Amino acid sequence: MTQPFNTLDTFKFNLERLMAIRNLNRAQLSRLAGYSNANKVTTVLNGNSMPNIDFAARISNALEVDVGELFKKREELDISEFSIKSMGLVEEKATNLLNAIFKSAHRKLVDLGERPTMDVVASWWQESGGRLEDCDQLAPHFDVVGVPEAGQKIPNVHQVGHKSLSAHALRSHDNSIMEQFLRTLNEADLDELHKTIRTVTYSGTGLITPQTRVVDLPGMEAPLEISFLRLMLPVTDAKGVPHVLNFSTLVSESSHSKRSGFLQ
Repeated sequence: MTQPFNTLDTFKFNLERLMAIRNLNRAQLSRLAGYSNANKVTTVLNGNSMPNIDFAARISNALEVDVGELFKKREELDISEFSIKSMGLVEEKATNLLNAIFKSAHRKLVDLGERPTMDVVASWWQESGGRLEDCDQLAPHFDVVGVPEAGQKIPNVHQVGHKSLSAHALRSHDNSIMEQFLRTLNEADLDELHKTIRTVTYSGTGLITPQTRVVDLPGMEAPLEISFLRLMLPVTDAKGVPHVLNFSTLVSESSHSKRSGFLQ
């Protein structure tokens, strides 16, 4: 089974790696991310707790990368990834223009139906205030669950996007299949899931966490071990009822001989 990794250490490693690629120091990145405090990045790098989704989104935007790049494990980094490096080799205005063209092309790929990246989903959430009626284009790519009521064992599944990672792993986007899967979880797993959903809902902020889960349902040839990055965001439906949006990005997938863990 894949060994868990330290999320904070991974975040710090990637942040410093991307700063080096962009030839930025901590104070410069803090300012580019819109912070008046030039020591903001230093505070995070010297701290012992994960920053919130706002920090991750602002930093990834300043670094011109998908927010998921900040959570990639070292062995999964693609050294051939595209990046524009402004290190005196090109004029700053030219660099900004090339970056703008690249981001525009990336957004057009999303418009054409390609899978959105984590930063696109986070940007939609920030711009729309998390209103589900404003996301027809993104809806097929994420799941929506309700806040569990007191004593409720299984969260209400309102949507499993037909292009979401959950639908891929479960081989179905039927809500009942997701609920069937949730019923296989042990008490500790369910407690963790309930706690995460409530934290996201009542704090009004999102959470990004790396996950490794094994999916094993009737009809599957063999259990699947899936490693992914999970973004959970507080959202509301057309009536203003709070829900939690789950968007996951696949890191790796392999067959597995043992059954444990959960996807959501």
